[in-house]
Amino acid sequence: MESVLLKISPSSKKLLICGDYNVNILENSTVSCRLLNLFKSCNLNHMFMEPTRVTATSATCIDNIFTDIFPTAKNVISKLESDHLGQLMVFEAVRKNTLRKQITFVPVTSDRVERMKQSLIQALPFLSSNMSPNDMYNSFFHTFMENYNAIFTTKSVMVSDASVFSEWATAELHQRRRALYALYEERRFNTSDEFKEYVKKYSKKFKIDCHIAKRNYISQTIKTSSDIIKTTWKVINVETGRSKQRMKDLKLKIDDKIVDSSLDVATEFEKFFTEVPASTTKNLNSSPSSAVTLLEENVPECRGSPGDMTRWES
Repeated sequence: MESVLLKISPSSKKLLICGDYNVNILENSTVSCRLLNLFKSCNLNHMFMEPTRVTATSATCIDNIFTDIFPTAKNVISKLESDHLGQLMVFEAVRKNTLRKQITFVPVTSDRVERMKQSLIQALPFLSSNMSPNDMYNSFFHTFMENYNAIFTTKSVMVSDASVFSEWATAELHQRRRALYALYEERRFNTSDEFKEYVKKYSKKFKIDCHIAKRNYISQTIKTSSDIIKTTWKVINVETGRSKQRMKDLKLKIDDKIVDSSLDVATEFEKFFTEVPASTTKNLNSSPSSAVTLLEENVPECRGSPGDMTRWES
């Protein structure tokens, strides 16, 4: 029993071990203590501490269930055609992949890190050598946290406990993947060459079927798309890792005013590039004669008789 527990206890799965151990745990004996301590070391607790075998001369607890699952109810069944009593346990049914919850986190992007760096350069106070260590630390910490809270704002998203495989995976592939993981767990203590070869072939066949399912899904997605070219390039970018997430943390500072709306940022850029020619040349003293002079002085092909502007008039 000890060797079996050592092999299966590292598993991440829940365990439930039951049977007739032929050790009466109602007795405070060396054997019963060893049995309970053995299971306890693997985080497995006995569920019954009452007689499970009753005869005319004895009442012992030699049948039991050891588990790391907390039951919602348990009971001993006595009306059986045996001197061993039955043990009934009820567990809460858990529906997987249905729980949704909201989590809050702080996104750390390169843009935010750079903004934090520049903000600290401008905002950190001058730490005088006359200040005590506590005052210096408090001043620095206050400034740091003030800028950190302003830049590294939190974000909340809804997540599911669904174990995401892929949108192209069929129900059969999901089932076969669970079976493959079970084989991987069993391989940890089943070291026979025959079993290892079976797991290897099963894994290889599973990967081939995944490639086929993915290929069929992508092909069907492209065929049924309203824009085949756009969808094809989207698939290519995703598969080659070229797709980039759009920067959502873009801000502009214009006339001491922060613009962070995507629409407002786009509008400001459009306004800038529309007005930049006029704004950069409005102070120039320009005229047709000045332009001709500039050309004649710098472009040999444009040189003519002094003051002759007829060749440049339209």
